[in-house]
Amino acid sequence: MPFYVADYLRDTMHLSAEQHGAYLLLLMACWTRGGSLPGDESQLAGIARLAPTAWRKHRAVILAFFLNEGATFTHKRIKAELGRTQEVVEKRRKAGATGAQKRWQTDSKRIANASQTDGQSQLQDRTLAHKGPESSIRDRAQPAPTPAEGQATAAPFDVEAYQAAVTAKLKSKQEGQDDVVSVA
Repeated sequence: MPFYVADYLRDTMHLSAEQHGAYLLLLMACWTRGGSLPGDESQLAGIARLAPTAWRKHRAVILAFFLNEGATFTHKRIKAELGRTQEVVEKRRKAGATGAQKRWQTDSKRIANASQTDGQSQLQDRTLAHKGPESSIRDRAQPAPTPAEGQATAAPFDVEAYQAAVTAKLKSKQEGQDDVVSVA
């Protein structure tokens, strides 16, 4: 519930401390009940946390802030703020749905392109990325393409050394150390 201190004080400077408490409780109840309060006097006294005698004493001053709509009391400012809040919620809901739709369209296109170009490798990378750091480096290693005849080949990749370096790095991070581990 938005609360505008300057507006509240401007309108309530004539209230006693007891009246302020009762009015604020009624405002909060009005907000949580969707903009209206019951018309029953004993229920209003209970919401305001006032004894029946105190309620009768302060009733006229407090209810002057509310609109009597027969079986209920409403508050002009609360209704307006609830309307604004509902508009904001609806805009955010629509924006979230639009963003999710765009994100899923992009991801689905990326997956489709991956399966068309080099099939399993990108899809496998995407799946293994969800396994986290405990997944084996061997699970992520892709078979090296066979070099064409006469083409130079790269030095073989030492998977065990790389796995040991990654494990050491993870262990140092868990222990709070930020040492850099290099692989030769």
